[in-house]
Amino acid sequence: MSFKAFAHDLLNPPSMQSGCGVTLDLINSKGVLQIRKGTVGPQTEYELLVQDPKSLGIASDEQTIINRGAQDLILGINILLERVALSLFRLESNKPNVMIMQTPNPIVVRDTPTGKSIEVHEEGHIRDEVHLTVGTKEALDESRIVQVCSRLASLQRFRLDMSSQIPRANLINALHEYEAAMASMDRLLTFKHLYNVLELVTNIDGKSRDGPSLDTQMAVDGGLPQTECESWRKLYNRTKHIHRSSTDVATFVTGLDKLTEYSPTIRLASGRKLANLLY
Repeated sequence: MSFKAFAHDLLNPPSMQSGCGVTLDLINSKGVLQIRKGTVGPQTEYELLVQDPKSLGIASDEQTIINRGAQDLILGINILLERVALSLFRLESNKPNVMIMQTPNPIVVRDTPTGKSIEVHEEGHIRDEVHLTVGTKEALDESRIVQVCSRLASLQRFRLDMSSQIPRANLINALHEYEAAMASMDRLLTFKHLYNVLELVTNIDGKSRDGPSLDTQMAVDGGLPQTECESWRKLYNRTKHIHRSSTDVATFVTGLDKLTEYSPTIRLASGRKLANLLY
């Protein structure tokens, strides 16, 4: 099984002036997985090669099963990573349509003893662009990848039906949210998906915790400061409800300013929680 994957730094995603040079080192390898680095651009291209798909719990060579096995492998790797995000598809950062409008050159007409004097003032513009490539390096433990991917295969997350038990259904929803977070280059959207992950796994037993009770349980489960969980919840709520007061606006603006601070912690917390549930 061989396929391409595309890597970027989830906490510092590519933009119009920057790309991501991602280096992934495979450790504790027994030859189950090979990763080969390719072209570096907005994302870094990798080729992933699995010698024996059965080692990851992929029990069939049917194309649909192989494709889902590739999705599970990428998801399993993402759960174990801390900064880097992998995607099966090449992603593009949001690039606004910017049109540069040329202002007309000012023309000055003066009367002189010898006739009319016409002056055209032309401005010169010097444009300089700088493109940066941000380097990120992480290690991947093959033994942990095998363990998580085998559990994902046995979970059969693509076969959710009416008879599924509540904890399994909640876990599958959380995995899909995490997968969506890894496929986003928008910091706020990534945050929203990761918060959904934490809320789903915190209430995986079917209890409807919300507000302060959700903060408390989320903090206990993840070993997190309760005040931080509260800040995440308040920002998340402001992304889906209208602002009714200046306090709401202040909460939203403050939260946006702190996204860079929130992102590493919520990524680690959600990934570790999923990994613990899959072991």
